[in-house]
Amino acid sequence: MRASLLVPLLVLACEPSGRKGEPAPAPGPAPAPAPAPAEGSTDRPPPSTSRLGEYYWVSGQVNAEKGRLGAAVDAFQRAISEFESEKKDVPAGLLCDYGTALRRRVGDARAAEQAARVLHRCFLLAPLGTPERTRALRELVELEPIGLDPALVGRDTPSDTYLTRPAAKAPTDKLKVTVARTQKAGDRGYESWAKLLETNADARAALARCFEHYWQVTQKTTVAAPMPLKLKARLDDDDEYAGGTLELGMDAALTGPEKTFGECMAAELKPLATEFAKRGSDGSWAGTVTVTLVAE
Repeated sequence: MRASLLVPLLVLACEPSGRKGEPAPAPGPAPAPAPAPAEGSTDRPPPSTSRLGEYYWVSGQVNAEKGRLGAAVDAFQRAISEFESEKKDVPAGLLCDYGTALRRRVGDARAAEQAARVLHRCFLLAPLGTPERTRALRELVELEPIGLDPALVGRDTPSDTYLTRPAAKAPTDKLKVTVARTQKAGDRGYESWAKLLETNADARAALARCFEHYWQVTQKTTVAAPMPLKLKARLDDDDEYAGGTLELGMDAALTGPEKTFGECMAAELKPLATEFAKRGSDGSWAGTVTVTLVAE
């Protein structure tokens, strides 16, 4: 009786759990991936950017392309504020765009100083070899003639001031003035005004001031701008010329620094135009001359 009970136990104890050389059991199915958030769900991870900041960034680019620098600067400032308020890193490209718009604000020393600081930040943030890094440096180079100290760009952190050197002087010593008669008027006053621009010392000094401003912004040694003219004559009782007003206009097609140059010419030459209109014409007339200045 005792022997018969031991036999099944021995059989069970000796039965192998697996045969040598047989493959291991296949693993169970992998856990199913987590379901994607449903549409409209707020469970998505936060973006690594500021969407509103990107919008104002592009708005600034659009305004800059259309020459609306004031609106562009405002938009870039808003974009940076959005990135910072959402605690996102401000992209180097945004800083470059902002600095470029500031640098193009003609005659604004404060904007030029701010541009240098923003462009330096772009340079420090942009990785080596990227277009933003090169662009920042190119824009900074354009600030050197108005006093940028290049040594400050080599620092690891932005400086408080950058335009610490004396500004370079425009090459006006040998400025050549050419006046093309692009739309002639029959009155002798038209030719008299054109010759005055070419030969009068006060006219030359006024044009040189406008050229100096233009050169500081562009570093170009040649500038040309049409000048629309309109003389309104005043006749006496005998229908003789008794004076008048000479209006110096500006070509609507001019943009950027050339537009500023045209505006400068009209403002600087206005006293001469006032004196000229007192005499030198026979009646009312209208025409256009194109003034070209070349620094030789």
